[in-house]
Amino acid sequence: DRTRGSILEKGGPVTLLPLIHALPHRYLPRSITSFSDCSIFFNLNSPNFSNSSCCFLYYSIQFLRIRVHTNMASSATINKIESAHQMYREGRYAEALGFYTDALSLAKTKSQKIALHSNRAACFLKLHDFKKAADECTLVLELDQKNTGALMLRAQTLVTLKEYHSALFDVNRLIELNPSSEVYQNLHARLKTQLESHLLQYLKMKQSLKKMRTKMMT
Repeated sequence: DRTRGSILEKGGPVTLLPLIHALPHRYLPRSITSFSDCSIFFNLNSPNFSNSSCCFLYYSIQFLRIRVHTNMASSATINKIESAHQMYREGRYAEALGFYTDALSLAKTKSQKIALHSNRAACFLKLHDFKKAADECTLVLELDQKNTGALMLRAQTLVTLKEYHSALFDVNRLIELNPSSEVYQNLHARLKTQLESHLLQYLKMKQSLKKMRTKMMT
């Protein structure tokens, strides 16, 4: 079974619980390029947290940063990536996704591919295409099984898709990679509560259907 998703911890707003910096890779010196930071945060304090119909992870993607390796290609390619960042900041996520996809076809190294797949995942997340966002995280993990950013992001999308057991698998993997992290421990506890609530509702529904069938037969 392939290892699932992840995200790196980074400081953030007080009202949000910071869990990741989606693009940790640095390809060029800061003097050569300066892209905006990308931070993804999950709000674990939502009033709807206990509602089984809602995902307990809430996100706010702010900006993207990617540093392009000199071997990656021409200035045209770099301009394309810069344009994608600008489109993302302007909320033109579908257009940004296309530019990142074009850049991915020119990527030569593992680090480049990880960063671009991470960018694509961020775009899919903003477009609310959670299945494709999870798929992009899986591609990141195939390149780097210990990428905590992809693990965390995939866990979030899996919860949104109500694939709770798979999400718990990713969170368990995060704890394996960083046993001392209170963030991951807290996340694990909350996810278990969510899973138990979901299972309880399922059992109640099953019992209710059974009673209805019994009444219909009598």
